[in-house]
Amino acid sequence: MDNRPIGVFDSGLGGLTGVRELRKRLPHEEIVYFGDTGRVPYGSRSPETILQYARQDIAFLLSQNVKCIMAACGTVSSTYPAAEAARLPVPYLGVVDAAAREAAFATRNRRIGVIGTAATIRSRSYETLLRKLVPGVEITARPCPLFVPLVEAGYVDHSEEEYQNRKGLKQKDGTWNPKSDTEQQGWKRDSSVEKEKTWEKNEEQENRKMHSLMELEGHEEDLFGKTELLTSPEDEGRAYLIPIDPIDLPLIPIERGSTLIGKLSAAADIILPYRTVSRLHAKLVSTEEGDYLLDLNSRNGTTVNGVPLMGETKKKLEDGDDISFAGKKYRYKAGEKNRN
Repeated sequence: MDNRPIGVFDSGLGGLTGVRELRKRLPHEEIVYFGDTGRVPYGSRSPETILQYARQDIAFLLSQNVKCIMAACGTVSSTYPAAEAARLPVPYLGVVDAAAREAAFATRNRRIGVIGTAATIRSRSYETLLRKLVPGVEITARPCPLFVPLVEAGYVDHSEEEYQNRKGLKQKDGTWNPKSDTEQQGWKRDSSVEKEKTWEKNEEQENRKMHSLMELEGHEEDLFGKTELLTSPEDEGRAYLIPIDPIDLPLIPIERGSTLIGKLSAAADIILPYRTVSRLHAKLVSTEEGDYLLDLNSRNGTTVNGVPLMGETKKKLEDGDDISFAGKKYRYKAGEKNRN
């Protein structure tokens, strides 16, 4: 039995609804939740920044030794590359597929409305999937850039125009100023959003939903198509170097044979673009007997658990080893074949 926790992340607190469902369905599982409230919302960021944040969130959860990762963030779920998700050392899932299936099942007139962050709507992820699930569907998709900050701040019963026109909330370019002190502007805070009852679903609706799911059982593949795995058993058993500090270092999968690490893009397999890293800094060697690391006479050295690697002596890696390439820190995660 795999006793490692499940990792869940979101740009803020909305992902806690996903955590609540997981706890209901998997009551014995441990869950590690990361809510990036310091950088919420993600939806107004550039695609490059969203991808960077997603990689950092995923790297953090991997450092917590999770067995799978759920992106409970609509923006990340809509934009994170499937090819990159398939290379992760643990299974990954988002929320777009599940939400689209629910909408496809619920509609009776082939009309579906989609609201989300600007990035989510721009990606057209929901539209693409819904058109596959519901032929001839009519979709109305609208970005709601103020929805996340309003909900997470607990403000209700005000129109967007009224909210934007409050003193200090509207900038010269017409956009909302997230740094304004909304409490000082006299806005009424609805304390009910902070109570547990706002997370509870209507019991009758829940029962109807469960009844509908029972009727659907055995026909899911006909309606929605076959579920595709984002990771293969081979990928799940692979060894990795997981970034620790800085957190946005690239994830390093350990392939059979040798892997060169350095800053010289023309020669290195894994590029660490830092001035302190040598052009060809170190080499990973993977064999049937295990995974080994050696320093290639780098200027600033390579260490394993704080001990420098001397010359070109190979050091066999053990699960959980801390590795540093000129101060760029990783943790070794052994593949299934190398676990003791």
